[in-house]
Amino acid sequence: MKIINFLYRYWPIIGITAVPVLAVYLYMNRNTNSVTENILTLNLIFLFIHQFEEYVFPGRFPRMLNSVMFRSAIPDSYPLNRVSAFTVNVIMGWAAYAGAVLLSDLMIAAIAVMSATLGNACAHILLFNIRGKRHYNPGMASSLLLFLPLSIYFFYHAVSLKLASPFEWAGGLSLGIIIGTGSIFLAIDFLKNKKGHGWQ
Repeated sequence: MKIINFLYRYWPIIGITAVPVLAVYLYMNRNTNSVTENILTLNLIFLFIHQFEEYVFPGRFPRMLNSVMFRSAIPDSYPLNRVSAFTVNVIMGWAAYAGAVLLSDLMIAAIAVMSATLGNACAHILLFNIRGKRHYNPGMASSLLLFLPLSIYFFYHAVSLKLASPFEWAGGLSLGIIIGTGSIFLAIDFLKNKKGHGWQ
């Protein structure tokens, strides 16, 4: 239990420490890996930076999401809490993004993950601000400066070089929607707990 509680609390720190290692790997292999693999590796790096902005500095993403999207009376821990945040971001997020790097030749996986990235960026740049009547939310800076340009470049690259078949586009975009929306909200709803799993 001590280990899992440590992970619940410090996973964003663990993620950000992987950034320099991945950046060195990307630089050393930039000419040998495919462009798609380089984009997906950069996407994983950007994910760790994005999560750091959401949960560490400036942080407060759970409170924002619970207030803006769920109109929660206890926004510090309901319905998004420490357990569901770990599940969504680490078990689901890290696995999907790292898996896409390892399976970079599988275009359906690349399209799915980059679709989820683009959807995440749009949620931070538009949805959360419009619904919450605010000009900034935790995760918006990395979405605007990192996720959005990378996503646009990926889709431009994939379309211009015809890297995917119609089946791969349909499957990848559908899977991206499932990853980026349905699975996240299902996990949050399944793990919600008004009596625990707070952030203190």
